[in-house]
Amino acid sequence: MVKKNSIPNGWRTVTPIGHPLPGTRFIAFKVPLKGAVNQRLTPTQKFTPKDLISAIKALNVELGLIIDLTYTTRYYEVKDLPKSIHYKKLYTVGLEVPDNATILQFKKWVRKFLWENAENDKLIGVHCTNGINRTGYLICRYLIDVEGWDPDTAIQAFGEARGHRIDGCVYLKDLKTRPMRSNLGMDVWDSDEDVNPPSNSLEESGDWSPNEDFHGRVYPEDDRRIHSSHGFNCRRQSRLTTHSSQELPSSCVFQEHNSIDYCRGRYPRDMEQHKRSYF
Repeated sequence: MVKKNSIPNGWRTVTPIGHPLPGTRFIAFKVPLKGAVNQRLTPTQKFTPKDLISAIKALNVELGLIIDLTYTTRYYEVKDLPKSIHYKKLYTVGLEVPDNATILQFKKWVRKFLWENAENDKLIGVHCTNGINRTGYLICRYLIDVEGWDPDTAIQAFGEARGHRIDGCVYLKDLKTRPMRSNLGMDVWDSDEDVNPPSNSLEESGDWSPNEDFHGRVYPEDDRRIHSSHGFNCRRQSRLTTHSSQELPSSCVFQEHNSIDYCRGRYPRDMEQHKRSYF
């Protein structure tokens, strides 16, 4: 079981926040940690919700929306954020490509925010645990599917803006070689469309779940695989978009298994090793 106030794996070694992604309203950052968790850190390592707001102000930009992709609520509380910032929670499991319903929900929130804030320059902040792989995937997925960006261009632009490149093999393979996802229903906003926590999500007490995807490490799937909390799936576009000329990193040697792609040498030898605390 994960300790309630433990520091996320790899969190200390990544920069807190990137820069706005040029040509978009996106900015990526790692999850800010509440005071109880930050007590385990040195003053220079700490990154609280208050530090996030200060960093945003230092960039001379304004944050209007935060989309939290972590699979737990233990890192910080919404009350720690300014009331001027809207907060949305989208539960995503680390090391897995989100299902179509999750991708569509992300698009809907982004589209609604852009429509409601067309007269200003407020940004959309997106974070997972370390603000790299899940965050990068969904931002790039949006840019590819909705804005028509080339996959390589989106991936490179995200890496340059964040200061860390997407290195999760499952995400890179999906962005570069898998079909574009349908945008059907993207502009249909029923109520506020808040997402209810999955039954196995991690609350403040803490529990094990694959919630970490730092440096492309891939671990076997188990029965905690997240399912859509919306109860529907979006049909993929029939047109398959491939980019055979675009090479993936040499470390990404894929093997299909239960809808998960494994990187050679990057998964534990048995399930017991898998059940380590990755948040």
